[in-house]
Amino acid sequence: MFDFFSNSLRKLEAEAEHIVCQRIKKLNNKKITYLLGACKSRGAREAECEMLLKRLLEIVGVSLDENKFEYSDNLSTIFRVSKNEFEGYEKTWRRSDLGKYIEVFSTEIIQLLDDLIEKEQTADILLDLHLKGASEDDIKDSIMAMDIGEFLVFFSKYMQK
Repeated sequence: MFDFFSNSLRKLEAEAEHIVCQRIKKLNNKKITYLLGACKSRGAREAECEMLLKRLLEIVGVSLDENKFEYSDNLSTIFRVSKNEFEGYEKTWRRSDLGKYIEVFSTEIIQLLDDLIEKEQTADILLDLHLKGASEDDIKDSIMAMDIGEFLVFFSKYMQK
Protein backbone atom coordinates (compact mmCIF):
# COMPACT_ATOMS: atom_id res chain seq x y z
CA MET A 1 0.00 0.00 0.00
CA PHE A 2 2.74 2.49 0.95
CA ASP A 3 4.73 1.64 -2.17
CA PHE A 4 1.71 2.42 -4.32
CA PHE A 5 1.21 5.79 -2.60
CA SER A 6 4.92 6.53 -2.78
CA ASN A 7 5.01 5.69 -6.50
CA SER A 8 1.90 7.79 -7.12
CA LEU A 9 3.46 10.75 -5.32
CA ARG A 10 6.67 10.39 -7.36
CA LYS A 11 4.59 10.32 -10.55
CA LEU A 12 2.71 13.44 -9.43
CA GLU A 13 6.01 15.22 -8.70
CA ALA A 14 7.43 14.14 -12.06
CA GLU A 15 4.32 15.44 -13.81
CA ALA A 16 4.60 18.74 -11.92
CA GLU A 17 8.24 19.05 -13.01
CA HIS A 18 7.21 18.35 -16.60
CA ILE A 19 4.47 21.02 -16.42
CA VAL A 20 6.94 23.59 -15.08
CA CYS A 21 9.59 22.78 -17.70
CA GLN A 22 7.08 22.99 -20.54
CA ARG A 23 5.65 26.25 -19.18
CA ILE A 24 9.12 27.80 -18.96
CA LYS A 25 10.17 26.59 -22.43
CA LYS A 26 7.09 28.28 -23.93
CA LEU A 27 8.08 31.68 -22.52
CA ASN A 28 9.74 34.19 -24.81
CA ASN A 29 13.49 34.45 -24.55
CA LYS A 30 14.67 37.42 -22.48
CA LYS A 31 17.88 39.34 -23.03
CA ILE A 32 20.38 38.15 -20.47
CA THR A 33 22.13 41.53 -20.57
CA TYR A 34 19.11 43.21 -18.98
CA LEU A 35 18.95 40.70 -16.15
CA LEU A 36 22.68 40.71 -15.47
CA GLY A 37 22.81 44.50 -15.79
CA ALA A 38 20.08 44.82 -13.15
CA CYS A 39 22.07 42.52 -10.87
CA LYS A 40 25.27 44.47 -11.45
CA SER A 41 23.52 47.77 -10.70
CA ARG A 42 22.67 46.31 -7.28
CA GLY A 43 26.33 45.59 -6.55
CA ALA A 44 26.49 41.96 -7.63
CA ARG A 45 29.35 40.45 -9.56
CA GLU A 46 28.17 39.74 -13.09
CA ALA A 47 30.18 36.55 -13.65
CA GLU A 48 28.80 34.91 -10.50
CA CYS A 49 25.24 35.96 -11.34
CA GLU A 50 25.64 34.51 -14.82
CA MET A 51 26.93 31.22 -13.41
CA LEU A 52 23.99 30.99 -10.98
CA LEU A 53 21.53 31.81 -13.75
CA LYS A 54 23.10 29.23 -16.06
CA ARG A 55 22.80 26.52 -13.41
CA LEU A 56 19.24 27.55 -12.54
CA LEU A 57 18.24 27.34 -16.19
CA GLU A 58 19.93 23.93 -16.51
CA ILE A 59 17.58 22.58 -13.85
CA VAL A 60 14.67 23.12 -16.25
CA GLY A 61 16.57 22.14 -19.39
CA VAL A 62 17.09 25.60 -20.87
CA SER A 63 20.41 27.05 -21.99
CA LEU A 64 21.78 30.44 -21.01
CA ASP A 65 21.23 31.65 -24.58
CA GLU A 66 17.54 30.87 -24.14
CA ASN A 67 17.14 32.78 -20.86
CA LYS A 68 13.45 32.91 -19.94
CA PHE A 69 13.67 34.91 -16.72
CA GLU A 70 13.41 38.57 -15.81
CA TYR A 71 14.79 40.17 -12.66
CA SER A 72 11.37 40.42 -11.03
CA ASP A 73 10.16 36.86 -11.76
CA ASN A 74 9.42 35.08 -8.49
CA LEU A 75 10.97 31.63 -7.98
CA SER A 76 7.92 30.31 -6.16
CA THR A 77 5.57 31.43 -8.92
CA ILE A 78 7.78 29.93 -11.63
CA PHE A 79 8.21 26.57 -9.91
CA ARG A 80 4.65 26.18 -8.58
CA VAL A 81 1.95 24.00 -10.09
CA SER A 82 -1.60 24.35 -8.83
CA LYS A 83 -3.91 21.46 -8.06
CA ASN A 84 -6.25 22.27 -10.93
CA GLU A 85 -3.40 21.85 -13.49
CA PHE A 86 -3.46 18.09 -12.81
CA GLU A 87 -5.78 15.40 -14.03
CA GLY A 88 -5.82 11.88 -12.71
CA TYR A 89 -3.94 12.57 -9.46
CA GLU A 90 -6.85 13.70 -7.27
CA LYS A 91 -6.57 10.78 -4.84
CA THR A 92 -2.78 11.13 -4.50
CA TRP A 93 -3.14 14.89 -4.05
CA ARG A 94 -5.67 14.47 -1.21
CA ARG A 95 -3.64 11.77 0.54
CA SER A 96 -0.41 13.75 0.38
CA ASP A 97 -2.01 16.85 1.93
CA LEU A 98 -0.39 19.20 -0.60
CA GLY A 99 -2.91 22.01 -0.28
CA LYS A 100 -3.54 24.08 -3.39
CA TYR A 101 -0.18 23.66 -5.12
CA ILE A 102 3.08 21.76 -5.34
CA GLU A 103 6.41 23.51 -5.68
CA VAL A 104 9.07 21.65 -7.64
CA PHE A 105 12.84 21.90 -8.03
CA SER A 106 13.43 23.50 -4.60
CA THR A 107 15.64 20.56 -3.63
CA GLU A 108 17.59 20.97 -6.87
CA ILE A 109 18.03 24.69 -6.19
CA ILE A 110 19.35 23.96 -2.71
CA GLN A 111 21.75 21.41 -4.24
CA LEU A 112 22.89 23.99 -6.78
CA LEU A 113 23.71 26.38 -3.93
CA ASP A 114 25.51 23.61 -2.02
CA ASP A 115 27.63 22.95 -5.12
CA LEU A 116 28.59 26.60 -5.67
CA ILE A 117 28.97 27.95 -2.14
CA GLU A 118 31.51 26.96 0.51
CA LYS A 119 29.95 25.05 3.42
CA GLU A 120 31.63 27.43 5.88
CA GLN A 121 29.41 30.24 4.59
CA THR A 122 26.15 28.51 5.45
CA ALA A 123 25.95 30.14 8.89
CA ASP A 124 26.46 33.61 7.37
CA ILE A 125 23.78 32.96 4.77
CA LEU A 126 21.29 31.79 7.38
CA LEU A 127 22.03 34.88 9.48
CA ASP A 128 21.56 37.18 6.48
CA LEU A 129 18.27 35.47 5.69
CA HIS A 130 17.21 35.62 9.37
CA LEU A 131 16.90 31.83 9.38
CA LYS A 132 19.38 30.73 12.04
CA GLY A 133 18.00 27.51 13.53
CA ALA A 134 15.29 27.25 10.87
CA SER A 135 14.08 23.95 9.43
CA GLU A 136 15.07 22.85 5.94
CA ASP A 137 11.50 23.54 4.77
CA ASP A 138 11.64 27.10 6.14
CA ILE A 139 14.96 27.66 4.35
CA LYS A 140 13.51 26.35 1.09
CA ASP A 141 10.41 28.53 1.51
CA SER A 142 12.56 31.60 2.12
CA ILE A 143 14.68 30.98 -0.96
CA MET A 144 11.68 30.17 -3.15
CA ALA A 145 10.01 33.43 -2.05
CA MET A 146 12.84 35.38 -3.71
CA ASP A 147 12.67 37.01 -7.11
CA ILE A 148 15.18 35.73 -9.69
CA GLY A 149 17.24 38.91 -9.43
CA GLU A 150 17.18 38.90 -5.63
CA PHE A 151 18.30 35.26 -5.68
CA LEU A 152 21.17 35.99 -8.07
CA VAL A 153 22.35 39.11 -6.21
CA PHE A 154 22.10 37.53 -2.76
CA PHE A 155 23.83 34.24 -3.49
CA SER A 156 26.42 35.58 -5.91
CA LYS A 157 28.14 37.38 -3.04
CA TYR A 158 28.80 34.01 -1.36
CA MET A 159 30.25 32.30 -4.41
CA GLN A 160 33.96 31.69 -4.74
CA LYS A 161 35.73 34.33 -6.83
